[in-house]
Amino acid sequence: MRWLWLVGITLLILMALTYVTYAENQSISLKVVNEIPLYGSQVFSLVYNPVNNDVYVILNNDTMLIVSAITNQVINAVNIPISSFLIPEVSIYDPNNSNIYIAASNPYTKVGVIYVFSTSTNTVITTISMNGTILNMVYNPINNYIYVVSPSLNEIIVISGSTNNILVSIPISNPGAILYDQANGSSTWVVQGISRSFPAYQS
Repeated sequence: MRWLWLVGITLLILMALTYVTYAENQSISLKVVNEIPLYGSQVFSLVYNPVNNDVYVILNNDTMLIVSAITNQVINAVNIPISSFLIPEVSIYDPNNSNIYIAASNPYTKVGVIYVFSTSTNTVITTISMNGTILNMVYNPINNYIYVVSPSLNEIIVISGSTNNILVSIPISNPGAILYDQANGSSTWVVQGISRSFPAYQS
């Protein structure tokens, strides 16, 4: 049995996914396990922490809900001091330090900030500022680097997960989706429908 976390307009819905594999087909069934009302709030992203089995839900009202994946109940709600001029875009989990990186930016002022949230203390421990918008992020477990897509800067910004400092900026025109290629240790960027691979940055 697997769990699916689905985001509705006013609900965070946890569903159980069960499947049985046959020789030539697969039977899949879904059922609702729990519904968590959001009371008008909007979900921007979900992050799972495999260390404590908690799901971190970033809302639009500077709040992060912490939901136990064991009991399927909200166990905490913490404040994320995101500037009122910024919109949360995406978040990722760094398994090396158990931190969550929450990116927020403003498409009009072209300013972006990454809030580094510690799942050990449930607090924002530092922020990383950049002079551009943030679209996507990806974590590379080989070098413990975080690759940040900035469309307004036309750059991929590389951040060290150990120091939370910016290491280098890689120029690239119209960057879009980004993913980590586990097979060869590279990160692949999809730019205007064209796939480009860059070796993982080494300092």
